[in-house]
Amino acid sequence: CSQMANTISDVTFENIRIYRNDAAAFSCYVTESTPYGVTMNNIVFRNVYYNSNTVKSKIYTTQADSSINNTIIENVYCGTSKIPASNYSRYIDTTSKVNNIDFR
Repeated sequence: CSQMANTISDVTFENIRIYRNDAAAFSCYVTESTPYGVTMNNIVFRNVYYNSNTVKSKIYTTQADSSINNTIIENVYCGTSKIPASNYSRYIDTTSKVNNIDFR
């Protein structure tokens, strides 16, 4: 029985405003319950505005044969603060299988 690999590529989420105070800006993840490995490439989050600083966004995978590569975080704001590359872990949870997050 061969296993299939799944790829998600070149997806942009743009011009999003989240008005709930208990919501993350985004979640992009693969869990152990996914039947086959998933690779995500070139995912863009652009011009996203949200209010909560208590709920972290997610870019991660816990599955051994999955990865998330080349994610762009462009103009993502928590309240009035742009999410900084230097302190993004305050706002976004990631794992070691996430490669190359570019902040703009």
